[in-house]
Amino acid sequence: MNTNERKKSGALTAGSDQSADNYATEKNVIQVDTLNTKKTQEVITEINSLNNEPGEQELLVKLDSTGGYLSNAKKILDLVKPGEKVQLITKASGNVKPAGVVLTAGGKYGSRVAEFGTKFKLTYEKPYPKGTKVRDLSDDDKNTLRALGALTKRKSAILKHIIKGRTISANQAKKCNIIDEVELFPDEDWDTKKRIKFANIVDKRRPIKHELQEAKIKAEHPEKTEVPEKTEQPEETGMPVRSELPPVNELEKTEPNQIEKI
Repeated sequence: MNTNERKKSGALTAGSDQSADNYATEKNVIQVDTLNTKKTQEVITEINSLNNEPGEQELLVKLDSTGGYLSNAKKILDLVKPGEKVQLITKASGNVKPAGVVLTAGGKYGSRVAEFGTKFKLTYEKPYPKGTKVRDLSDDDKNTLRALGALTKRKSAILKHIIKGRTISANQAKKCNIIDEVELFPDEDWDTKKRIKFANIVDKRRPIKHELQEAKIKAEHPEKTEVPEKTEQPEETGMPVRSELPPVNELEKTEPNQIEKI
């Protein structure tokens, strides 16, 4: 695919201004919450379908707090290795579990994105004792380390996080080469000065709108220049109004039976 074709296809590359959501409006998208057998087969079916399409294809996989089985993540990644016709664009959010972390890292290099605030859990185990070696890890952690080590080339850093039982942030995941970009809030939407300016504009519009409504009423009913305000009358509950109660000093002088009559 040449440069012009890549621009037309809307491919998401590292450092580009195009977000995964904008890309999703033009390309194939699939949501993955759990890597169970059913969802894995759904992804594989989509990949096989794209393989029948002409030219290189990309599939956006949205991982929202995704967990599941590492073996299922491997089944998917075996179909989208570098050089294959179909490549994955991965976008992670929420609290992603080890299987989801591996699938995220297996996306196309330069096109692996995580939302701000995303957490990546690299192990289900509690922190290991100091001095733990690879051979001391659980089988699941060994497989996670093997997969992430191959995909990220950051095996030492991944091992340290697994041993310490850490859940790492999106920025830490980027340092570990699990993702390429952290999607932040757009500056133009969260600029404080602009938000204050907009609030002032809205406040200034409110009295104008109210005046226009009053002018419209007067135009429709010229004989009624003023509408008397409704005064709410207190409901008759049988209880005395506060103003009818005697002063505090008189209450103190009354006998108990007299207070009950009030």
